[in-house]
Amino acid sequence: MLQVHHMVPFSDRPDLELDPTNLITLCMSRKECHLHIGHGGGYKFFNPSVRVHSGMVQANVRLRSVWTLAKAARRDKP
Repeated sequence: MLQVHHMVPFSDRPDLELDPTNLITLCMSRKECHLHIGHGGGYKFFNPSVRVHSGMVQANVRLRSVWTLAKAARRDKP
């Protein structure tokens, strides 16, 4: 299953809610990429590096787990 993710949360920037340049498609598979890559493992957070991290997964870069990206997402938080 795929879901649309807002790279900049629309709660912070309502003007970007439907802007295609602010949207990225993430999976809701067993690994729950949307939650872990898009939100750093918790929906209170957002990952400003979501495009880079999702590209790493798409390119099949060897990662320990999606949790590694979740931790990175929390570190990258502005």
